[in-house]
Amino acid sequence: MAPAEGRQLEPVRAARNAGTRLVARRHGQRRRVRGAQLALTRTIDRRAEKLLAAQPAPDEVKQLEKAPEDHQDLM
Repeated sequence: MAPAEGRQLEPVRAARNAGTRLVARRHGQRRRVRGAQLALTRTIDRRAEKLLAAQPAPDEVKQLEKAPEDHQDLM
């Protein structure tokens, strides 16, 4: 590739990436997303965190399995 071609590609790459941000994905990958996609990604992540926080811890589940009659409100 000639140096002139490389210089011509830079403005195209910059324009394509304008308004995007890198976000982390599984396995250490990163990808570019636009503002609306980034907001949606953040919303999904927050909802997932809330759902995980709402689930009972494994030790609480074990306690309920051992003596479910002690917890009438859950039956």
